[in-house]
Amino acid sequence: MTIGIGAVGKNAGLAVWKALNSVEKVTSGSVGGFCTFVIFNKEGEVKYFCSQRGGSTTLFVEGDSVLSYPPTEVIE
Repeated sequence: MTIGIGAVGKNAGLAVWKALNSVEKVTSGSVGGFCTFVIFNKEGEVKYFCSQRGGSTTLFVEGDSVLSYPPTEVIE
């Protein structure tokens, strides 16, 4: 299944992540696997976050740890 979610404005990244995370919690099947999350940061740079398994729950990694919440640059 393919889901596209877009948002612009304050806390847009957080809103998109929460929307995707909510969809994954109430659906079954192919949702919750491969995931690509793209943002434009404050400097206008494009940043990519990807996971092969786990969807939004494994999208953000810091070192060897999977973060349970998006990093600050995604939230803003």
